[in-house]
Amino acid sequence: MLVGHAEILAIQKACKKLDSWRLLDCEMYVTLEPCSMCAGALINSRISKVYIGTDDEKTGACGSKLNLLEDYKFNHIVQVQKYILKEDCSKILKDFFKYLRERNKNNDK
Repeated sequence: MLVGHAEILAIQKACKKLDSWRLLDCEMYVTLEPCSMCAGALINSRISKVYIGTDDEKTGACGSKLNLLEDYKFNHIVQVQKYILKEDCSKILKDFFKYLRERNKNNDK
């Protein structure tokens, strides 16, 4: 079973598929705004653009808490488009974490 942040897992899989660490001309769609680790991975893998569903007010690194993709000058620029299907993405995340809480509560019994 693969464990890790979805962005990192997707980047690893794409690198393997394309047989390159450079994901030039590749774009990524994410439900939740990437954290600083994932934003750094987007930069370092040379992803051209990321589409973000909704903000992560706690750890978001693409505008919510800080903005690694636009406020700093790195050797690669990742374009950002936010709020793709924002309400749908928020609902998916709320439902997912509700499911996890209920599952964990039932497993604790």
